[in-house]
Amino acid sequence: MMELLLENFKYYNNEDKLIDNHCLLIKDAIIQDISKARPENIPTVDMGGNLITPGFVDLQVNGGSEVFFTNAITEETVLQMAKDHLSRGTTSLLPTLVSTSQENILHALKVVRKCMADPATGILGMHLEGPFINPEKKGAHNSKHIKIPTDEQLKEILEAGRGVLKLLTVAPEILTDQQIEMILSYDVKIFAGHSNSTYETAVASFEKGIIGVTHLYNAMSGLTGRQPGLLGAAFNYGVYAGIIVDGHHCNYAAVRLAHRLVGEKLFLVSDATFIGEKNLEMDGITFIHEPGRYVNANGNLAGSNITMADAVRNAVIKADIPLPKALKMASQVPALTMDNLNIGKLEKGRRADIVALTLDDLKVTAVMRNGKFIK
Repeated sequence: MMELLLENFKYYNNEDKLIDNHCLLIKDAIIQDISKARPENIPTVDMGGNLITPGFVDLQVNGGSEVFFTNAITEETVLQMAKDHLSRGTTSLLPTLVSTSQENILHALKVVRKCMADPATGILGMHLEGPFINPEKKGAHNSKHIKIPTDEQLKEILEAGRGVLKLLTVAPEILTDQQIEMILSYDVKIFAGHSNSTYETAVASFEKGIIGVTHLYNAMSGLTGRQPGLLGAAFNYGVYAGIIVDGHHCNYAAVRLAHRLVGEKLFLVSDATFIGEKNLEMDGITFIHEPGRYVNANGNLAGSNITMADAVRNAVIKADIPLPKALKMASQVPALTMDNLNIGKLEKGRRADIVALTLDDLKVTAVMRNGKFIK
């Protein structure tokens, strides 16, 4: 039995109160206790007075430092993505495949299934973003792959994705009620995104079981006084919402507004295209690095260049979200979105996925996944 005791740290309890003078006991990669009790004869690790928090959970990850999942659908790509993000504090993630061919989707599900076999990888499953989206809101998705699904195409994906496909982003206006029911019957979460839905259609889709929206504000019908759109429906209906807090995909004032309106169901995603600093070319598209984002050759936004740790810092420092709330948005809320009670909180029975941060500037100083320090 492997035991470890963490000491000399601070953490936020369930009431968002900053606590110190506690120890955290780990046995066989599971948190056993977090209290003032200090058992003897157990190896200890001094956390240097830093803040500890649950490992970050990212439900929308497109790439790592120099790899992009949709461009290279291999186990090596997925594992490299996980490794790159892990060193920055993301201990669990959903590799995200954007609109591509049916053949590539089926292949990607096989790849992710293999990577999930080892829980130490932190791969929770796969997020399929498209190709069943509205071309009017395609964003950076490749138009040639966007389509309205047939029942047969959907079923083929769902059968291949049993236990692997965890999240599917669709435009609700192009799916039938029966197709939404089919997806849900396979225990797949559905988010609305890349959608030009009316408010009424969006609300109806939420009532049918769609539980959230993908990258709030981006690639969705906006809110006006006469046409509230998908954005207005998300604000008004109380669904989960992922948001990219990089200062480019939405203004920080819009982040504050979303936090006020969506509340406990708003969570952070990186939506990272790449998290390195190199200019890259994938599938004929040039990605030019700028701080916090990538742009294409025309200077248009081509993707995010942040990690979850960056998103937390931006949320706190630039969007004025209280630190304990921002930490929950990066861990507890996305875990709850996936109904995953093994991660997302520092409490007895949860997996020992832990990140240590400096309190003054929120820099990552240590990362533990599955009870083992990797940084």
